[in-house]
Amino acid sequence: MPDMRSHSQAERSPRHILFLCADVFPPPSAGRFLDHIYNRILFSQGYRTTWVMPSAQVDTLTLRRWGANPAWLIPKIRPADPASLVRDYYSHLRWIDSAVLRLIRTDARPELVHVRDDPVMAYVALKVSRRLGVPFVYQLSHLKEEESIYYARTGLRAGRVSHLLKGGFGLLVRNPLLRRADIVCPISRQMKKKLTRYGIRPNKMFVLPTGADAQIDPHQFDNRAGLIRSRYNLEDRKVIIYVGTLHRLRQLDFMLRTLRLVKNTIPDAHLLLVGDSPDHTDVTWLKDVARELGVDDCVTFTGQVSAAEVPAYIRAADVGVSPIPPNPIYRNSSPVKHQKYLALEIPCVTSDFRSQREFHDLVA
Repeated sequence: MPDMRSHSQAERSPRHILFLCADVFPPPSAGRFLDHIYNRILFSQGYRTTWVMPSAQVDTLTLRRWGANPAWLIPKIRPADPASLVRDYYSHLRWIDSAVLRLIRTDARPELVHVRDDPVMAYVALKVSRRLGVPFVYQLSHLKEEESIYYARTGLRAGRVSHLLKGGFGLLVRNPLLRRADIVCPISRQMKKKLTRYGIRPNKMFVLPTGADAQIDPHQFDNRAGLIRSRYNLEDRKVIIYVGTLHRLRQLDFMLRTLRLVKNTIPDAHLLLVGDSPDHTDVTWLKDVARELGVDDCVTFTGQVSAAEVPAYIRAADVGVSPIPPNPIYRNSSPVKHQKYLALEIPCVTSDFRSQREFHDLVA
């Protein structure tokens, strides 16, 4: 009988995931996907997740809660110039190490160490996983190292030398760690193909795309949507909505040029841009383009809105748009905007992009 009680207690004890996540806490709307999967669905199935995340709100190791799970927050690094990169990444490494050592001493032993996007976090995760004898999973939601190099080559961001150093250093660290990970989770099939060219074995890669909550009730947001249309004087307009970041890499001037053509046949069309950019000059540039094209009177920039409000903004629209620029960064992505629009029963127009086409074929 003692053996039976021991077995029963083991079944009831929560399974533990240590998740080192590059997303900044509190996470933006993209983080709602992680929150829904790990803090709600997996938690309800007996999985506990301990998070390690950077935050601009702390200057020392700080314990918070994210949903039902603990989150150890570390200071977010902000390299100011190329000379500070090594110092700042070393500081980043020390904070991650401190957080992991603290939680290993105080929390239950993890059965899995999971990393999302950060090569320095992946280095710590590999050490911990080997020390504890547990699997190491490396998830890539985007190729941020290649993105930094792309910025350096195109000049889309100031600080070409810093971007080149960050991207080059990141690749040198990331790719060997990907090869040593037990499981690699690229966000799309196209990213999997690219990682294969880096020497990552296809048989240990499992595509893990993002998604939207298809069980949400769209009509619960209708009253709020009406208030939003009233606030921006959109009651008599045909509202086109874009939700997401507004940085130049997305080439959103394409939408403004398309809007000018749409206005020829739908004079009351109005574009609602919901989001912001880490670099405020990107938004200024888009507003300048709108003025130059003569469509600034039918474009509204809302700025950043809370993740909880995004569904109401989408319900306030007549159609959503999900344009994907044909650059080497977004070619490897897994767009989710079209899924969010459709989940809220708003039709959408998308680029002829592989993952969006695959989703269309799936639901058609």
